[in-house]
Amino acid sequence: MKYLITLPRAVIIPWFLALYTILCSAWFVIVSILTGRRDLETKIIQTWGKGLCWLAGVKLRVKGLEKIPPGGVLYVFNHQSHMDIPIIHAAIPRDFRFGAKTELFKIPVFAWAMRRAGALEIPRAQRSQALRVLADAERRIQGGESFVLAPEGTRQSRPELGEFRSGPFVVALKAQAPLVPVVLRGANRVLPKGSIFLNWRTYYNPVDVEILDPVPTKGLQYESRDQLKSDVRSRMREAFDSGPRV
Repeated sequence: MKYLITLPRAVIIPWFLALYTILCSAWFVIVSILTGRRDLETKIIQTWGKGLCWLAGVKLRVKGLEKIPPGGVLYVFNHQSHMDIPIIHAAIPRDFRFGAKTELFKIPVFAWAMRRAGALEIPRAQRSQALRVLADAERRIQGGESFVLAPEGTRQSRPELGEFRSGPFVVALKAQAPLVPVVLRGANRVLPKGSIFLNWRTYYNPVDVEILDPVPTKGLQYESRDQLKSDVRSRMREAFDSGPRV
């Protein structure tokens, strides 16, 4: 009987997610143009994240918010689902922007909002251009901004950590900014890779968001990037494997 309720919902709700995203994007662009107030922009982004989580039946369980240091930081997270970014914005009440693949900047209205927000457009197939984008992120982090990046580079098809790329760690080293690892558990069950439909087997989907201790980079050199990447991945993998199964 429950599948008679959850299956239609899993097919219908993604359309509401898309419509809600377009409406929030338009709202964001208007507020940004008229006021230019970053605090209002951030509030809209957080409202968007919380709204998508509510529509998708995500039940957030957040741990470790008190560990986030002040000032510009670089969050790194394990990438499991298209819902990851809304989940992180809903879970972490801080001002930050995210990096996204170029393809997302082709979505009407949503792309306008991302550019107005200052999201990083990362062309994964063009290394030289991607390096210029990351160099801009370094400058902005030094100016006090924060960003969230996925060191795996893409969503994982299984609930496990993939291999990490060096880009985010080079950014943190050059900006001399703290790295804040964020471990997600359960996001893959909400909207798995390769699917446009929500998980139809359950109505509510618990997702754990665990913020780990920040990793300082002050005083470290570029040559430390591989060791830094390995250390952060080990911490995140340990937290991912030892956390509750959701």
